[in-house]
Amino acid sequence: MANETQNFLNNAGLGFNDVKYNFINFLKNQAEFSDYNLEGSNITVLLDILAYNTSQQGFYNTMVANEMFIDRATKRSSVVSLAKLLGYTPSTKKASKAKVLVTVTAANLPSSGVLTRGSVFTGSINNNEYSFTNTDAYAFYPYTFNSTSDPDAEENGEIVSYACGPVELSQGALNTISYNVESYDQIFAVPDTNADKTSIRVFVMNSVTDTTGVNIPWFLSNDLTSLKETSKIFFLEENSFGQLVLKFGDGVLGKKLETGNIVIIEYLSTAGSEANNIGSSDTDTRRSFVYDGDETLEVLTIEASNSGGDKESSSSIRRNAVRNYTSRERAVTVNDYEGLLLGSFNDNAAVRCWGGEENDPPYYGKVFVSVRPIGQTFISSSEKTNLITNVLKSKNIVGMNVVVVDPEVLYIHANVAGFYDKDATNDTSTSISKKIRDSLIIYFRKNLVEFGDSMFAQDVETSVKSVSSALRAVDVSFSLERRIIPTLGVSERVAIDFQNPLHHPHDGHQSIVKTNSFYIATGSGSHYIEDDGSGKLILKKKQGGTITTANSNYGTIDYTTGKLVITALKVSGFIGDQSYIKFVVEPSTSNVFTVRNTILEFDSLDSDALTIALTQVQTQRVVGGSGSVITKSSNSGSITTNPSSY
Repeated sequence: MANETQNFLNNAGLGFNDVKYNFINFLKNQAEFSDYNLEGSNITVLLDILAYNTSQQGFYNTMVANEMFIDRATKRSSVVSLAKLLGYTPSTKKASKAKVLVTVTAANLPSSGVLTRGSVFTGSINNNEYSFTNTDAYAFYPYTFNSTSDPDAEENGEIVSYACGPVELSQGALNTISYNVESYDQIFAVPDTNADKTSIRVFVMNSVTDTTGVNIPWFLSNDLTSLKETSKIFFLEENSFGQLVLKFGDGVLGKKLETGNIVIIEYLSTAGSEANNIGSSDTDTRRSFVYDGDETLEVLTIEASNSGGDKESSSSIRRNAVRNYTSRERAVTVNDYEGLLLGSFNDNAAVRCWGGEENDPPYYGKVFVSVRPIGQTFISSSEKTNLITNVLKSKNIVGMNVVVVDPEVLYIHANVAGFYDKDATNDTSTSISKKIRDSLIIYFRKNLVEFGDSMFAQDVETSVKSVSSALRAVDVSFSLERRIIPTLGVSERVAIDFQNPLHHPHDGHQSIVKTNSFYIATGSGSHYIEDDGSGKLILKKKQGGTITTANSNYGTIDYTTGKLVITALKVSGFIGDQSYIKFVVEPSTSNVFTVRNTILEFDSLDSDALTIALTQVQTQRVVGGSGSVITKSSNSGSITTNPSSY
């Protein structure tokens, strides 16, 4: 008699072979099949069918179970549906915005004197063109006047040109769709998956023959507690096809639609982040924006396009839905602030928030916020205003002021010393150097993104060594740079914090501070700053090839904390096309760290940001023995390359 415990199937594995051989073992333990050749008989076809069906059913059940939980779901439609239960609506594509000034000569002024809403502009970047439009109308006003000796020329109306603006342009095209209402609980879909939900405007007409309400907007509801039965509101969700859908009130929470009403939905179809930075490189002779259909209107860029975002990813929805549910759309803790800001930027940004008590110096009663959009360093002034007014103000604690500050940029310089075996490669030192440079640019771009990112020399050395099998050893060290933009002609106090201890083996050590040259007074020669190795900053003067000390106590330097202070920095001008002073120092360690809202950045356009020195070595075989030793070849030498030459 077979053991009863052996009459049960082993459910440990759901793979096809596991299931099939579990069936076989199960049948072999039955008295009827004890001497039956299950692997070689026709019954194996039946076992294959059963095993296949069981394996597929097991896989299906596993996937269904996964899709029931937001932290394990893989399909976007499942993640969106589960986020809806937490009261979270995913972010759509977000239109990039720019500010421009539109000018026109007096002779060509439009008869209406207005730049009508929905006018079409074209912006170009990297040989790609994008449509922009103004979602508000702007009136033209007198801009320039006839050049005349008459002091009352402006009052006399001698107008040469008109202007309107600053005009805010949004990237995309305005589209309108309408629906006939058949029932009050009808759902209305926006079929365009590129729609920007922040641009949606909704109007409800009484009927086809009664246009009452065509100019009265309905508003997106974000707070159920303030709704009445007459509130003209709508709700937004995302359906399983990735489309936005609109729902309206039921007569209790929001005004109920009536059969025969006409719902009109206007929205902006946008390309998202693709259209960012248009106008950032404009000059007096090169303009990125043009007005379509009328060459007499000239468009001047005031603020390059920015803040465009892509559709929120599934991973972002998972994070932000939980944050949203935890904070209940209220900003109380630091995590609440960061969650609200990340949701506002579709998770396409690095965000850092801290309380005023943690600031240096402390400011009690304030919350500091710093945002770095992916691919950019700073956000625009209009975006800062939007964060305070539209994102945080209504959710912030009463009495707590929000301050949006720019990220503090700590530029990193890499100094690479490499030793390569010329017999192990066909590459020249120049081509190896180019490979190192290209790989480091990619490495820094990938790893210097978030606030709080650190840089470790060992990781960089490993990355560099992987670019060529001929590299036998690599040594990497860093220098740190801060950029100060002084107010020309004004004496001001400057404090610079490198946030890392600086190299100082002993008092009187050689200077570790370097700056570019600048002017203090016209005709007085150029100046630069260094330290004396004992805690003081020195102002040096260079004139006619002679270097002298202009001020031996120009400021202080704390090597332990990495802080520099200049009590009275006064600059009258710069040499060349620079508009800032570069302070470059040597840290005491080969690793670099940051705090609060400081970000690390590598400026690939700066010729001083990367130095590569290659030394040629060769592998020398030992005659009569085993192994090898690496020695410098007789014609070896240090080969220093300048990355800017590539």
